[in-house]
Amino acid sequence: MIQTIAIDKQPNQSFTVQIENKKVELSFVTRGLFLYANIKVENEPLFNGVLCLNGNNLIQYPNTKIKGKLYFKDTQGSEAPVYAGFNDRWILVYEGDDV
Repeated sequence: MIQTIAIDKQPNQSFTVQIENKKVELSFVTRGLFLYANIKVENEPLFNGVLCLNGNNLIQYPNTKIKGKLYFKDTQGSEAPVYAGFNDRWILVYEGDDV
């Protein structure tokens, strides 16, 4: 399963999305030139301060809460994501393990 997740063109934001039938809260924070992610699953913190790079899996290691890959894909190259290009140049993608 491949799921594209819409994201606002804002430098700092939090929102909830359904992944694997679970409530996943994603928070993105821009610091300097880089974007960082915090991930909660069913209100429990999973990862904090993950650097968002092109193709970098934000789900950093296997766990029991959520499987698969969550990453930004640069549709025009291989640069790190910048909020001004969300949904156009940089797409947030979840790939389930069943892919």
